[in-house]
Formats: sequence, C-alpha cells, structure tokens
Amino acid sequence: MTEFLSVSNRFVKLRPVRAIDIAPLYDLLSDPATARTWRFRGEAIDPVNFFAEISHSVLCQFLVSPPSSNEIVGFVQLFNYDSRSQCAHVSAAISPAARSAGVTAAGALGLVLDYGFDTFALRKVYFESSQPEVVSALSRFVEPEGPARREGLLIENAIF
Repeated sequence: MTEFLSVSNRFVKLRPVRAIDIAPLYDLLSDPATARTWRFRGEAIDPVNFFAEISHSVLCQFLVSPPSSNEIVGFVQLFNYDSRSQCAHVSAAISPAARSAGVTAAGALGLVLDYGFDTFALRKVYFESSQPEVVSALSRFVEPEGPARREGLLIENAIF
C-alpha cells in the first residue's frame, strides 16, 4: 500500500488505509446504507479480493474519521487518473450515522480535492452520485462561491 500523509480540517480527518482497517472498511462499504453511494454503486465485492478491487486504478484513497478519533466513518478516492489530460474521478461514502453526527461529505471531498489538485496537478475532476446531499456538498466548490467551474450536469444517462 502506498503511504500518503494524513490531512484534516475542523470537520474531518483523512488518513491512509492500513491493513488493520480493511475489515471495518469492507463493513462500511458493503453496508446497504452506503453501498450505493460510492464508486461501485452497490456492486457486491468479494471480501477476499476487496482491497485489491477498490484500489484498482486509484491515485489516492483515504479513510474518513471525525477530527478527534480514528473511527472509520467514510472513505474517499481519486481514481481513473489520466496523466495526459490530468483528469481523475472522485468518489465518497460517508456512513449515515456519521452524517447525522456532523461528519460531512463536503469536508471529506474538500480535503481530497485540495490534496489531489495540490499533489497531482489535476486539471479536472469528474464526480457522480445518486445522493442529493453529496451533490449539494460539492456545490460549495463551484462558481461563484468556490474555485471550480461546472462544465455540465447529467440528470439521467446510460453508459454502454
């Protein structure tokens, strides 16, 4: 596993995934309350190959914790990086209990996006979610308030 620095703000802490974290991370990401909200959209993942599958094509990934503990309450990734166009995709999953306790997708996404743009010189990030609260969390990064510019919004689409 590649080691990355831990980063934090007043809302969340992001830290690298350690071997001891894989079982609780599997539980979080396979829980029906979070499984459909992130990159694999509820697809069943074999526990034996879990970490290899979620790490495929990943630029960086972090566990999300409250600022004052190491409890795993979420997961964020930058993946499918294209070095030629300097683009990547971002994915996030935050447990419902953590959301109600104030750990927000906006805090976690803000940190991973800052890290990605600063560390890897990203030019563009693609994001998709079926969760309105996650989409609204990203709105703070979009003009006129934030540094990002929305190029498009797909309401419904099918990719074959």
